[in-house]
Amino acid sequence: MKTNENIKGNAVKYCFSYIRFSSKKQELGSSLERQEPIAERVAREKGWAYEPKFNAKNLGVSAYKGDNKKTLEIICQSALDGKIPQSSVMILEALDRATRLSLDEAQDLIKKILRSGLEIYTDTNKRHLTKESLNNVTDVIVTAVELDAAYQYSKKLSDRSNGGFKKLIKQAQAGEKVYFGGCMPSFIKGVKNGEFVIDEAKRKLVKRIFTEYLDGKSKNAICDDLNKDSLDGKIPTALSNSTGTKWQGFTITSILRNKAYTGDFEYKGIVIPDYIPSIVSKEDFKIVKYMLEKNAGSRRGGSPSGNINSIFNGSGKCICGSPMVCIISTRKSKKAVHQYAYYVCSNARLKVCKKHTEGCLINNADIETDFLMRLRQSPAELIGKSHAPIKDNSLSIKADIAEQKSIIKNALLMLKKGIDTDTINTIIDEAQAEVEKLEKQLQDESVLRLNTNNISTNIEKLNDLMHMAEVANDDVEMGAIYTSIKEELKHMETRKKLVKIIPTIIKEIKVNPIDNGYTIINHENKESKFFQVR
Repeated sequence: MKTNENIKGNAVKYCFSYIRFSSKKQELGSSLERQEPIAERVAREKGWAYEPKFNAKNLGVSAYKGDNKKTLEIICQSALDGKIPQSSVMILEALDRATRLSLDEAQDLIKKILRSGLEIYTDTNKRHLTKESLNNVTDVIVTAVELDAAYQYSKKLSDRSNGGFKKLIKQAQAGEKVYFGGCMPSFIKGVKNGEFVIDEAKRKLVKRIFTEYLDGKSKNAICDDLNKDSLDGKIPTALSNSTGTKWQGFTITSILRNKAYTGDFEYKGIVIPDYIPSIVSKEDFKIVKYMLEKNAGSRRGGSPSGNINSIFNGSGKCICGSPMVCIISTRKSKKAVHQYAYYVCSNARLKVCKKHTEGCLINNADIETDFLMRLRQSPAELIGKSHAPIKDNSLSIKADIAEQKSIIKNALLMLKKGIDTDTINTIIDEAQAEVEKLEKQLQDESVLRLNTNNISTNIEKLNDLMHMAEVANDDVEMGAIYTSIKEELKHMETRKKLVKIIPTIIKEIKVNPIDNGYTIINHENKESKFFQVR
């Protein structure tokens, strides 16, 4: 829904959504699909102006542990700073999306939100809380009851999760059909007579979406057709239980990325292969994943056409901690059309960046050229000692991996003989976890050993220019070399090589758009001094 930009002043009642669920595994279920359409629907019902740029999400974040508290505090501060209009409504599925802290802490958080000038609307019970609610006895009591119920429910789950979790997993691994609620895809409604109950309408919709995307239809085109068929009454309006909800690109993406549709079910880190009815084959799912990654290139520094907009390609972070994204600005003149790439804080778009101003961006070509010149001139100053050769520990790690795999192999043989099944399963799980840990160490080890010599080895022409920068004696000569490097960076072949090499040299580039500079985090997690872009 687009906001009416012509309406100004206090006549407009803005609203936005806050979405949260506790476990990343819930993303494979219906939690995200269920929550995403709510705000837009409520806005239509209430006549409010839905403003998606204020939306916030905490996916896989626990409200019981308070891990989402920082996000809500940033939203409150944005309201106090005027970046989110006063009296704007934050729409939640339920109050427990915001907090499951103990009653004392939860009440303080809700008070902070309301005192910041924001309002809260919960869809499940249609309650609308405002600053006046803080002094309304009924609102105070009902809110306290809700908050305490959420806390007690989470506490009870936490207390019994280990025993209950093991029991459910054992039942599922033994072949029994177990309904895991919201952690399962939305086309599964439950279990009856030992079999999953399937919502055929939703199953067919998911199948249609995968088929059309594999046939080359864009997500926007799929949305347009689904919305048209929804209006004609041919299909439901959404996979969630909400009514009147339009299909949007992010909903299609969440479906296409949901591995559960291949039949593999994952719950609390344990994968049960081919456990639920599959809608798409594993081979087709891999193709879809590749297509999504390719088409999403522009958000990570590339573009659907294959252009590399940023050589840092996902390594950039704002000083507020949020990812930096590369945007393209097009300017037309009488003679030509010019394109410029800028790095901008992703939170600045939501106006919740702690350092956000209207100029919260930095010229991408300038920061790339500055980085490469400094890398050649004084790599130790830029990335510390991580560019020097590092002791090779890979052989030792590989030996440990082989040992753990041998343990798994022997345990599987014992399992076939029926020897103490529970104990053997525990041994296998622990050994597999250790293998994954060691393989990650092996990957980190290989990255750590790579050094800045890759630059001179792989990009000869650019290396020559960077060497010239090293021996330059005056500002005039340095300026000419700076311009030459910037021109060289316009060649796509050079950028394609660089984008593979940069992650082996640095772990992260922390950008400060306000002060027009950056620091470097190397693979030993050490941060450099601040460098002003020249």
